[in-house]
Amino acid sequence: MGPESLRRGLTQCMHHGVCMVLDFHDFPAFDIDALFARDSFPSEVLEPSQLFDPRVYGPCLRPGDSFPPRAASASDEGSGAGAGSGFTACVPAASSVGAPHDDFAWEVANEDFQPQESFRFVAISALRQVPQCLRGRMNALAIDSARARAGAGTGEAALAGEAWRARRPSAEEAALLGAAYEGDVAEVQRLLEMRTDPRARDGRGNDALSEAAVVGHEEVARAILAHEAPLGSDPNSANSDGRTCLHRAAFHGHRGVVGLLLEHGADPRAKTTSTGERPFDISVDESTQELLAVWDAGVTDGLLEERRKAQEELEDRQAVDADDKRQLELRRKARRLLGMVDQDDCEGLELELLGFARGREVNALRD
Repeated sequence: MGPESLRRGLTQCMHHGVCMVLDFHDFPAFDIDALFARDSFPSEVLEPSQLFDPRVYGPCLRPGDSFPPRAASASDEGSGAGAGSGFTACVPAASSVGAPHDDFAWEVANEDFQPQESFRFVAISALRQVPQCLRGRMNALAIDSARARAGAGTGEAALAGEAWRARRPSAEEAALLGAAYEGDVAEVQRLLEMRTDPRARDGRGNDALSEAAVVGHEEVARAILAHEAPLGSDPNSANSDGRTCLHRAAFHGHRGVVGLLLEHGADPRAKTTSTGERPFDISVDESTQELLAVWDAGVTDGLLEERRKAQEELEDRQAVDADDKRQLELRRKARRLLGMVDQDDCEGLELELLGFARGREVNALRD
């Protein structure tokens, strides 16, 4: 992408208040600093608090730029040359002619360009490690495609979205999905021993545990749940419709599998994406409905807390340097915020935001 494309993309995204996303397939071989130029793509794009200074974004504007008007007012009519013309001309003030570039006092010829604070710059890559050129300059978020979730109580879903769609299962993972659906316990165990990922998903977002659950293969489900427990599989992962393995087992009346999933932390309060249905709501089997109705949600909360602690212990072991630890703390703050949003905890959310020492972190996490 050339400087002019970057400039147009940046100014339009700023004007509309949307994310500007650059996809770098191979970060190590790419010097992101080579992109930065004062009059097309300033390095302050990494510092939202500085980017909205007219002295920073001003040099990126051109007289021929066109921006859709946001809101017309009576004062806009007859305001002189350029009014209503659909472009913004940004020029140095007369008093600044000949001054150093950083000292320019920029004037906007009209108000067509209206940068919005909701603008964000996002860089994505398939790499698991933060590129050295961005360490300490951007907040990093690792997306685990196997943990993308939907529905209620899914703080991680807001972070991960539906990233699982980006990768097809490998041949071994496809074989595991098929064996789980067919109820072939021996083949499932063989593939798991080969370290085949049971969290890999098919085209609709169903993993091996969900495939076993939908047809009631209790022993297969038990083998998957026991694999590298408690983090080897996720009983609360959801497919593209927001249905968890508990939803699918309950829908078909597989009471034994429903009980097994509940004992391993499957949340009966999880809701589907579009209809907001819980496993109880879609079950047509009375005994399954009774089991779901009397299940103690406190037990689920305890199991989820054990899983959370195990996940944090794993993350702590993987954080090898100060930058890793800082990024880890930011991800945990994001999870707490999203959890509070899920629970409509406005008071806790406000206190958490006020507790941040730096405004930059609030800006990075608030969306």
